[in-house]
Amino acid sequence: MATTSIQANAVPISDGKARLITETASPALESVVKRRFDIKKPNVFTHYDIYPEDSNTMLHFVSISNFTSNKPDLTLHAGPDTQAPVLAVSHMPMSTRHFKIGLSHSSSSSPLGDDMEWENLEKQSVKGNEYHMVFPMEDGRRWELAWKRTHGHAVDNKETSSLSMRDWKLVDLQTGQVVALFTNERWSIVKTGTVQINGEFGKGFDQLVFITVLSLYEKVRRRHQRGAWYAHS
Repeated sequence: MATTSIQANAVPISDGKARLITETASPALESVVKRRFDIKKPNVFTHYDIYPEDSNTMLHFVSISNFTSNKPDLTLHAGPDTQAPVLAVSHMPMSTRHFKIGLSHSSSSSPLGDDMEWENLEKQSVKGNEYHMVFPMEDGRRWELAWKRTHGHAVDNKETSSLSMRDWKLVDLQTGQVVALFTNERWSIVKTGTVQINGEFGKGFDQLVFITVLSLYEKVRRRHQRGAWYAHS
């Protein structure tokens, strides 16, 4: 499989953090193998299941927790159930504009393990059309990325909808390259959508993509659920 290597320099900015300045991405994204994953859902919304495209072997189980104090809203496991080690978590407080994302380094069985590295998924617009985040690379550099709602970019062989609030593209903020996509499955009762990752970007990148895009999807789902509840109350 072709590998996309990111060459970059980290330079200090005013807040004291390192900022990733991307110089090159080689080879070009169009020449690498694009990896796709199907995200499925059970009849009752208690978890998401992630499968490599056209595979029957579950890669990740993502448990959902609603209104449970001190427990992550989403927990990404390295296997088919909650007994598998935790790879990433997402806290989705209703009182803030941002999500708190935890990435595990040791595949701990605890979602609140001391090994978690915490990053923010930060809302950039009133309408929630863009969220910024950082991918902490293994060499200590930090890659700035943005999930942007899209109606013009779709997973290969899929289509977006002009009415959908659930189609996203992940963009390198320095180069503008699209490094990942999520296209919602509008007419399926089994499938939530498909994630496409345009290359290999290092340890933990896939997990960051999964936990963040599902955070965005889950936020919209909960908002629609609350709207339906109020409409019938």
